[in-house]
Amino acid sequence: MDKIKRVDTPHGRVYVVEVDGEMRLYPSVTTILSSESQPWLEKLANEIGEEELAKISKRAVNRGTVMHAYLENYLVCMGYRGPGEGCLLYSQKKTLKDLLGVYDSDTMERGRNLFYDMLNSRLFAQIKKPLFSEKFLWSNEWGFAGTADFGYEDYEVLHSGKELVIGDFKSASSPRNDEQTKKYKKQLGAYAIAYEERTQKKVKRAEVWIAYPECIQEIILEGDSLESAKSEFIQLCQNYYKKWNKKPILEYLKSLESTKMNTHGSES
Repeated sequence: MDKIKRVDTPHGRVYVVEVDGEMRLYPSVTTILSSESQPWLEKLANEIGEEELAKISKRAVNRGTVMHAYLENYLVCMGYRGPGEGCLLYSQKKTLKDLLGVYDSDTMERGRNLFYDMLNSRLFAQIKKPLFSEKFLWSNEWGFAGTADFGYEDYEVLHSGKELVIGDFKSASSPRNDEQTKKYKKQLGAYAIAYEERTQKKVKRAEVWIAYPECIQEIILEGDSLESAKSEFIQLCQNYYKKWNKKPILEYLKSLESTKMNTHGSES
């Protein structure tokens, strides 16, 4: 069975995958996606400045991290107990315990409110049974890996065990337009490719749920649109490999192993 480990390096996030005793280095889905230019983001940077954009981006990332933590904890509980007040209480306690002191009160409040908006939306009601949360997925065929936010069985699958819905949570300050969601669609395509390769089961539908104040935006891919997203990500992945320089990453990983060995040696 393949084994996988995620590592954040100064040169981007990578996954180290062991396949039949062979160690392979795969770029992350998000790293591959970041290699593609985003005209709308470049335009915004020109308008408000790189420094201001960096501040906004950091606040958005922190807010989204808090929201994700609440959602992940709720889904984990829901998988065991089903939805309800018990899971809400578990998510609140666990998230506060994990993140208290990590983020300021305003960030915690904003992330929590987005969680409540997501939880109370019609979208959450269509989850019959969560199947996984924060799951490592990878493709040995195409050489990439990532972490999918969630997968679930909806009310149409009826425990067939043959297909599921896979999805990703996002947060935003306002609705995203078509240009801004292109990246999200390719991300879903990547997760669908990897899930189907790993499990030999079909992804029925892929979704992005974007929470912004008091509303949820939904993006759905299925049939031809999902297949198109898969193809677009594969093309982007292939282009990334043409330029990818593994050397500094391998040197960084080697230094980590060396530090680890020296630490263990000094302790003994």
